[in-house]
Parts: sequence; structure tokens; C-alpha cells
Amino acid sequence: MSNTLFRLAVGGAFPDRSSAKIARALKVNQRTVQKWLSDEADVPPGVVTETNRLSQLMDEREVMQHLRDIVEDWKESDGHPEALASALARIYFEVTGREIE
Repeated sequence: MSNTLFRLAVGGAFPDRSSAKIARALKVNQRTVQKWLSDEADVPPGVVTETNRLSQLMDEREVMQHLRDIVEDWKESDGHPEALASALARIYFEVTGREIE
């Protein structure tokens, strides 16, 4: 059951479902996350709780909707996708200190 709850929470907290990003956020090995996602290993309750907290935060702050609104406004303004993607990559770096993989 906890693996199912974890996978549901991952969808909300990490929309791209990147095991590398999930692993960094949860401070575990990437292979561990992959095992959790594939039901090869049980997800600890604390991990489910933290992932669910992040998912709820994303939902409460309407992060995906705000980003979609920005993208839609950009498209309507005839902005070039690469310019917006470059800005998003810069924000990613500011948030994580890492280049987008």
C-alpha cells in the first residue's frame, strides 16, 4: 500500500517523475527510488509522508497551474519556445544549483 501511495504522491510532487530528482530531494540513492517505483522494495513510511507533503505543497500553491498559465501567455504573445525554455532553465539553476539534466 505504501508504494502505491508513494507513486501517487510522486506524480504530484515530481511531475516529470525523474528518479534522480526524487532521490536528491529525499536524500537517498537513485537506485533506491527506482526500486520503490517498481515495487522491488518497500517505501519507508517517512518517505511516503515527505513525498505526500511535497505533493500537497505543489497542489496548495498551484505551481503547475501557474507555470501552465505562464507558458500559455508566452505562446499567445508569440514568444519563441527556446527563449522561455532558457528562462526556465535559469530558474531551475537558481532553485537547485544544478543545470537541467
